Amino acid sequence: MKLTRNRAIALGCAIVAIVGLTAGAYKARVAYISHEGCESVRAYEKSVGPVQVIGKGAKRITVIGDSYSTGDMLSDRADAWVDDFASEQDATVSVLAQGGTGYTNAGFCGDSTFGSRVRQVAATDPQLVIVEGGLNDTAATEDEERTAAERVLRSLRGHNVVVVGPVDVPVLEGEGAVDLALSGAARAEGARYISALGWPIALGADKKHPTAAGHAEFAQRVAAAIASA
Repeated sequence: MKLTRNRAIALGCAIVAIVGLTAGAYKARVAYISHEGCESVRAYEKSVGPVQVIGKGAKRITVIGDSYSTGDMLSDRADAWVDDFASEQDATVSVLAQGGTGYTNAGFCGDSTFGSRVRQVAATDPQLVIVEGGLNDTAATEDEERTAAERVLRSLRGHNVVVVGPVDVPVLEGEGAVDLALSGAARAEGARYISALGWPIALGADKKHPTAAGHAEFAQRVAAAIASA
């Protein structure tokens, strides 16, 4: 059974709320949820390979990202913004993404922050690197987020880098602090920053992940912001 990030969070909250649940049972259940989430991630990675390549255009773009870039919660992952972006830009887009991850958040499997993927970028020989995300880092402090982002961007020196921050979603708090941290890190490391906080992106039932139309809008706004930067 595929366990999405949204279901994992909901199950985790329900478990904490159960009266009389022992500490041992709670730890076992959390381990199970983490295992199921990781199994889903690994199954997806196996299906697309270590680097998902989208499009066959002349432009070479690499995306480091989260569930927005993997198309989590879509009925067809081919509706993800990276697919629309590849088509619109006539580009070959190499996607290094994993749902549930961020600059500080290592995800369900506990081993995939954005920084852990930087070493794969060189092999894709990109003309542009887009680092998309931040929603999964809202539990981090602003200093922790900025430090982690600066480390990622420092590792990408020599590349043309654009950082795309988080969308403001109803089910989370702290996106503003993440936006500030990422904009500061980008400024310090000489990268271009695109704030997505004010973007009216259509979200699905979980009020966090975009619908297919929301992904298309996200792709258009990323493209427009890059063109005008």
